[in-house]
Amino acid sequence: MDLFIQEIEDSGYKNLIEKTASHIDEICVYGQYLLNLMNTNNNNNKSDIVILLLFRDLLETVDGIQSLFKSSSINISDMLFINMFELSLSLDYIFLDKELLEARALSYDVTSIHEKITLYEKLNTDNAEHENFRKIIGEDMFNHLTPEQLNSLAENLRSIVDETRKKDAINLRGRQRHLRDLEPKWYLILYSQWSKKLNGLASMEGFKSVDNEAILENPKIPKNPQDVIIKIGLLQSLMNSCYINICKYFLTDKDSENLAIWYREIKEKEADISKKWSKVKFC
Repeated sequence: MDLFIQEIEDSGYKNLIEKTASHIDEICVYGQYLLNLMNTNNNNNKSDIVILLLFRDLLETVDGIQSLFKSSSINISDMLFINMFELSLSLDYIFLDKELLEARALSYDVTSIHEKITLYEKLNTDNAEHENFRKIIGEDMFNHLTPEQLNSLAENLRSIVDETRKKDAINLRGRQRHLRDLEPKWYLILYSQWSKKLNGLASMEGFKSVDNEAILENPKIPKNPQDVIIKIGLLQSLMNSCYINICKYFLTDKDSENLAIWYREIKEKEADISKKWSKVKFC
């Protein structure tokens, strides 16, 4: 049986894949180093914790991208690049205005709490939406907490929201619009393209014509070398921007100096890797 998902056996290409994945891993490892520095007992206020958790989620996403690159599954990483892009913009948005930093960070916490409250309300048999919700999720997934227990959980979360709102004046929908305004170029050019994979709209692009014969595309072969170069450059740029903000807000001037030295070195490695990818030709 012919399998259309096949690794490229060329040793030079495999070495380039390994070098690219190692480069992404090095960027992620530096982020973990910074997270360990910022994760101290001094960061006990809620807005700092929100930033730390968003940063943790961002590093998890980059680690996932590294894993996909290492296995030559570069095309499917489009979906994780969308997630990385959203998370990095969220952090940029929080750090953009020092006077609004706390309120902007807390808006993410408020959003999460509201979603939990909505879930508890729909699970509650005393709620008007309960029956329709139960039909959707099915009996096997139904939560068996009593109405009293669900009310208690929801009320506890509402009290947290009420306390948080004293400091939070951010319009959540406005926040999402603002994120797109931060980097309109990437939203217009790359985000819509990557979203095709997420929404299932890229399926019709999964073949090529060779001698008037339709051939299924091998997912282990990148769309084109330039796509890989763009992804490496964007990942490195977004992560460095995040690291700069982390150092400024949580860490010391010395940490910022060390970051600048590290970035010069990593930039040279990126240039070398991108040059090698520019010479790759796929049949």
